[in-house]
Amino acid sequence: MSDKKHNAILIDPKDNIAVAIENLKKDQKAIVKGVDYYEEIPLVQDIPFGHKLALTVLQENKEIIKYGEVIGVAMQNIEKGEYVHDHNIKGIRGKRQAN
Repeated sequence: MSDKKHNAILIDPKDNIAVAIENLKKDQKAIVKGVDYYEEIPLVQDIPFGHKLALTVLQENKEIIKYGEVIGVAMQNIEKGEYVHDHNIKGIRGKRQAN
């Protein structure tokens, strides 16, 4: 594992997104750290503090996993290092299911 200071965290090993722990800029590298995980990911968009970035390519309709749980699905293809938010995912957590 690298000694570089990380600027994003992987909360659960099952997650396919990480969370920025500072404001990150396009073309900078997100240095993502988790338990037994480390990766440097070039960013394709700015990622605000506390917001999500894709750890892998997320195809349209792919489940978005945070905290080890599905929190939504991709509404379009999302590139690795792209900002993951309301504009490109449909949240499913907290939505009441119709019977």
